[in-house]
Amino acid sequence: MADRCLGNRRGEEKIRQGHRDRPPPHDVLQCAGSRSGSNPAGDDREGTDHRRHLGEGLDPALKGHISDVSTLQFKEGDGLKLSFPASTTDRILVVTTGGKAYTLGGDKLPGGRGHGEPLRIIVDMENDQDVLTAFVHDPARKLLISSAAGNGFVVLEGDMAANTRKGKQIMNVAMPDEAKLVIPVKGDHVAIVGENRKMLVFPLVQIPEMGRGKGVRLQRYKDGGVSDMRCFAIADGLTWADSAGRSFTKSKDELLEWMGDRATAGRAVPKGFPRSGKFTG
Repeated sequence: MADRCLGNRRGEEKIRQGHRDRPPPHDVLQCAGSRSGSNPAGDDREGTDHRRHLGEGLDPALKGHISDVSTLQFKEGDGLKLSFPASTTDRILVVTTGGKAYTLGGDKLPGGRGHGEPLRIIVDMENDQDVLTAFVHDPARKLLISSAAGNGFVVLEGDMAANTRKGKQIMNVAMPDEAKLVIPVKGDHVAIVGENRKMLVFPLVQIPEMGRGKGVRLQRYKDGGVSDMRCFAIADGLTWADSAGRSFTKSKDELLEWMGDRATAGRAVPKGFPRSGKFTG
């Protein structure tokens, strides 16, 4: 098996596959490019220690389990964006800011003794779109996708898979709006935070499930757009971490101040909420 990487150099998405002449034969997808992005795959999946590292294009895959991604090297101008576990037998979904999804075979990525190949050679991605995120395809999983303006819907991941180079349009967006967040659907409630540092908590059932579309308004903003969102079980409370890694949890009773209906403005974030406006600090 071999590692896979997605990265970007001066706006050009690249893909490559690399090898290391040492066991174990696990896979790594590393990506160079900007360091922002969402990864709905979450933490390492049980039963595998393959890891994929993602940026705005695909860089070479590295054979062997990589526990310290800070040691990975990229071409000048590139950098690591995110990482996730995967195998050469997996299919990788790449989601762009234009709301399109592309499917890549883990075993089809080019060899990685070099700096990779442009992702646009492998798929027909529009020049005005960037890679938002990428993850191992799980057809049974549901995802919540949101645009920067705060529109969103739930989509079955099995409906996102594309069998052609042209990909599949999932979220309909028009500039200056773009797809911004993709998170796994869990629990029964959604917490969403705007760039205005207001938070709203509402039932997940208020968001429709669609195969394609613009979606519905998740949170109302006078200025700016969405910063972050999280699905969770209200019985377990809402948890976030600050920049120092400290964890905070608000119980159901403590969240009453922020609970409301979808498409409302919400209230100022709780005391101690990260300045970044992100649930992960």
